[in-house]
Amino acid sequence: MKDYASVSRMDKWLRHPAMGDPSFDTFEKVGDTVHVSEYPYEWTVNGSLFIDHDDTWYLYAGLYPLGYADRAGCASHFEIYRSIDRGRSWTWLGAPFSPDFHMDGVTHPVAGCPDCVLFYDPNRKKYLLTYDWGTDNATWEASRDYAAHDADAGAAVAWGDTPAGPFERLTQSVYRNARIQGRYGRFSRMYATTVIPRAHDYL
Repeated sequence: MKDYASVSRMDKWLRHPAMGDPSFDTFEKVGDTVHVSEYPYEWTVNGSLFIDHDDTWYLYAGLYPLGYADRAGCASHFEIYRSIDRGRSWTWLGAPFSPDFHMDGVTHPVAGCPDCVLFYDPNRKKYLLTYDWGTDNATWEASRDYAAHDADAGAAVAWGDTPAGPFERLTQSVYRNARIQGRYGRFSRMYATTVIPRAHDYL
């Protein structure tokens, strides 16, 4: 395995003239384009790759309207792609979550579920999916004061028997932004959660 953080490979980096930070711009594209964005989801961001034990690749692509815009009936979400040839070609598997899901203690149904990360739990032999969520009335204005807008957002966990789903969503959210708003006097929201299975618990 090549350690691209090693100084001996510094010529592989694209570097900031002052900071010298390594850049992913020197990586080469593998295979076909996975997803081509189109209206009303012009921004496909925060893709997450999972490689299963049988060397099948899964990509979880977060889809957003242009500029993260709030559009009625156009909730951000993720879709799953699968490759059986190490990324050379991809098959679309769709969006696994249905609408009108409710988190415990949250008034409005969950609509947006844009970003996720998958891990395998070898003890339970289950796939654990962490994902962001937002209620159907969540907006950027609401994110500054969820209580005033009766909105909420946060992160949650779902589980499945395969990386393609179907996934069973846990109704207890890992955290809710409406409850942590203003923590340490500065934070208004969190997102992009990852779960790490350990021998006897999860982080």
